[in-house]
Amino acid sequence: MSRTPKKVRAFGEEKLLSEWKADPRCRVGAEEVDSRIRRGWTPERALGTPPGGKTLRSALGENKTLTAWARDPRCEVTRATLRARLARGESLEEALRRPAYEPSGPHARKGERWTAFGISLTVREWSEDPRCTVSPCTLRARFKTMHPEAAISRPAGFREYACTAYGETKSIGAWSRDPRCQVCYATLYERVSSGWDMERALSTISCLSKRERTAYGETKSVRAWSKDPRCLISYEQLILRLDSGWDLERALSTIWKRRGREYTAFGETKSLGAWSRDPRCLVSYETLYRRLRVGWDVERALSVPPIPKGAGGRKWRAVPDGRAHALEAFGEKKTLREWAADPRCQVPYARLRTRVRKDWALEDAISVASAVDSPNFEAFGESKSLCAWERDPRCLVSRQVLRQRMDKGESLESAMTRPPRKVPPRRVWPLAGLGNERG
Repeated sequence: MSRTPKKVRAFGEEKLLSEWKADPRCRVGAEEVDSRIRRGWTPERALGTPPGGKTLRSALGENKTLTAWARDPRCEVTRATLRARLARGESLEEALRRPAYEPSGPHARKGERWTAFGISLTVREWSEDPRCTVSPCTLRARFKTMHPEAAISRPAGFREYACTAYGETKSIGAWSRDPRCQVCYATLYERVSSGWDMERALSTISCLSKRERTAYGETKSVRAWSKDPRCLISYEQLILRLDSGWDLERALSTIWKRRGREYTAFGETKSLGAWSRDPRCLVSYETLYRRLRVGWDVERALSVPPIPKGAGGRKWRAVPDGRAHALEAFGEKKTLREWAADPRCQVPYARLRTRVRKDWALEDAISVASAVDSPNFEAFGESKSLCAWERDPRCLVSRQVLRQRMDKGESLESAMTRPPRKVPPRRVWPLAGLGNERG
């Protein structure tokens, strides 16, 4: 069935798609123009948009793509919001300048001003200030959680921002590890965020460590003592110890060690791991832990020896390998696996092995049928369990099929001797025309 040639009216003219294809104003093929018009594009846009859809849009005296306008600092919204506004018929300039959220009602803060550096301006005015290096959207988000001066002066990607001092340029983390830095990373980060000069932020001692303390015949600040090689702990731990009343030399030289719960026995106090390594402890760490957990006295838990394996009234015994060791019954010697496959065995291998572990005589373990969930069934003048009938050479089907047939009311002899239904092989039909296409 042939399609009727389609005419398209654009730029005040009406032509066929084949004619528009030869027009210099058409940037794509006829098929792409037809597809765009079917998706709701205007004819002029469908013809003039180059492949890839990068349409230039004019606003504020400039021509940019929609993605470039979304990245412009004058844009107040994201690209998705910008596209949605244009689809609703708004002009590009209006879509760019209108904020993403305009509060209304009693909690409205339209035109709210923020005070910093001694002046009060709106978000839009602060974003155009030379001291601000971020977009209005980022600035508005920062004002919610940060100090106004830090929100304005902090550059984008501040954690990777390099700061210059003493003729060197380093990151904030590198400066905090410099020996000339008198404060920790968090204090330095906050100072630079608030607009401090870098050298002043590095050299000014914080009020917490401004007080100098004397130890080993020397007088230093707490920050300097924390960087001393004789200090075995971190700066934060040193501050906590000094606030708790520790002597400075003791606070510097005492290694911090995490201590768990300690137990007292025989006039000594040790941790559980230390007691498990004590020569007076007769059990392992796990046994000692379990005993104390259930309420044993510490000395009794240490001194009572463990119960040896196989003792204490254990009912089960070790069973040899079911494939390697031969066991004698009925005057024959077979492995446990072979006895389980013997027609005289009334139980499966797992149950036979369990009975042997429970000290059953092997002949009884083989010949006694299971009394739980395995009733005996009579057929051919014999009585066996269903598992034993499945291994009988006269049974032509599996135990699952045998049970299904008996559940339907069929006798055991008929269910055993009737052969299973043969399933015909699945026929694969060739796909029409597949050979011609491949050829």
